[in-house]
Amino acid sequence: MDDENPTVTSLEVLNRDCLLQIFALLRPQGGLRPLSLTCRWLRESCMEVLFERTFADVALLQYCPPGGFPPPCLWPYLRCMTLLERFGPAHNERTKYLCPTHEDNVASSLHAMRQLQKVIFQGEQQCLPWPIIYAVLSTPTLRSLELHGGLTIDREASHAAGNLQRAPLVSLCLVPEYLRPSPHHYASEIEGLASLLEHFPQSLQTLVLFSQSTPFTLLSRCDWPQLRELCIEGDGERVWTCPIPLVSVLSRMPRLRVLQLKLALRYDQHPKPIWPQDHNIAVLPWPELESLTVSWPCVDDGIFEHLPDTLRHLSLRCWPHLYTAHGYGRTSRRKPIPWLMDAPPCADVLGALGKCPKGSALRSLSLEFAADTDIADAGLLQ
Repeated sequence: MDDENPTVTSLEVLNRDCLLQIFALLRPQGGLRPLSLTCRWLRESCMEVLFERTFADVALLQYCPPGGFPPPCLWPYLRCMTLLERFGPAHNERTKYLCPTHEDNVASSLHAMRQLQKVIFQGEQQCLPWPIIYAVLSTPTLRSLELHGGLTIDREASHAAGNLQRAPLVSLCLVPEYLRPSPHHYASEIEGLASLLEHFPQSLQTLVLFSQSTPFTLLSRCDWPQLRELCIEGDGERVWTCPIPLVSVLSRMPRLRVLQLKLALRYDQHPKPIWPQDHNIAVLPWPELESLTVSWPCVDDGIFEHLPDTLRHLSLRCWPHLYTAHGYGRTSRRKPIPWLMDAPPCADVLGALGKCPKGSALRSLSLEFAADTDIADAGLLQ
């Protein structure tokens, strides 16, 4: 209680920013809901944090009005929504061809959520219906989209949505499904992802891609003036067989600060340099680079010789990490993944590290390699 005003609790004297921070800390521990039930004032104060995240069933969005959404009285508080798809191929056939009325109803419902900034899709299948994608992208307040699975191209839907008003998306994360059952539809996914990405090169700041469906042609063709963070994760086959060196593919990202290349190596492959020594490029295209992750470094990779003074974090570790890879083998019932479950050779990692500029202001360094008899002479601790 407040000494000057006994009817005012100590929480009420805090400003709203402090209260929201306290509520946000209580939520992960399960303490926010009990607190919100103590009195009406706390209930109303907690609403913004208590109901900022919700779930919706994709299969129910086909109805008019759309089902699966929380009550409209909670819409003003929603900031993040997860769309769940749990009904297999039959559901895909129902929702792939939503009539315009249903699509408009989904869009109007999402538009009424004035604070909705992030949408996450999680499903058992590899395809989110494009009408729902476009309804989500038309939400004016949307800034972040996270897709678990893949995208396949729907030319009819893509053409019909050519004039759709889209939000200035800032973050796009395509979470890869590493142990996806065959067949893989990568060609269709590359085209589908390209049709999505081509609308946002000017606004994206964070981009996370699955290596096997990454549209390298689009990345090299468009300018990405705001992109700060890029992560390419998954099988390294398409990256290392790309006819254009990766340093050229990603050369139109002048403000890039974080580059993560988490690539798995197949048994019959050899990693290739990001920047070949004979490649005709003079300077590193990312002068503001602060963090670099390379899973299988090459001794003759020119990128290590041209790292900028802004670099603070360097990681030269295999991917997937050995403990993760062995976990896949123990828990998966599908056929074994065809990746080399070993650490990079000592000579490659230490050779790449030795080419980095001396006197750099690194704050963190992560190394992972297979030790050999020459490690004592490698001067690692120097």
